[in-house]
Amino acid sequence: FKDTIQWYGPWLGLDTTTKLTQRWTMTAGAAYQLAFYNNSGNWEIPPSQTQNTMHQHGTGQSVSGHVRIAYEVVKSVSLGGEADMAWKWLHNGHDSRNFAGTTTVKSKLTKVTTRSFGGRLTLTKAF
Repeated sequence: FKDTIQWYGPWLGLDTTTKLTQRWTMTAGAAYQLAFYNNSGNWEIPPSQTQNTMHQHGTGQSVSGHVRIAYEVVKSVSLGGEADMAWKWLHNGHDSRNFAGTTTVKSKLTKVTTRSFGGRLTLTKAF
């Protein structure tokens, strides 16, 4: 099975950095995206060697955010942590599937969503 998924489109957002104390800094941000979605794939079902294909596309929205906190250990070296999250959803889409030896099946996509969460420990050196 081979599959390629793409979410793309323009973003609008803001970031802010705040010095909490002499050594602690916090950065936060959020963004909104007008999202476009493409998904295409193909697969084989044994024992047949013929390929089946699938293509999906549509439009939707995305919201993402991140937060980072850092402690300056010595001048220009910081330790910290980051967290980010993103939610994407499709609200207007189409699905087309072609099964080997049959006609193409087309339908509307009513719900495609993705959520992602990430966290990192950071060591930063400023030059």
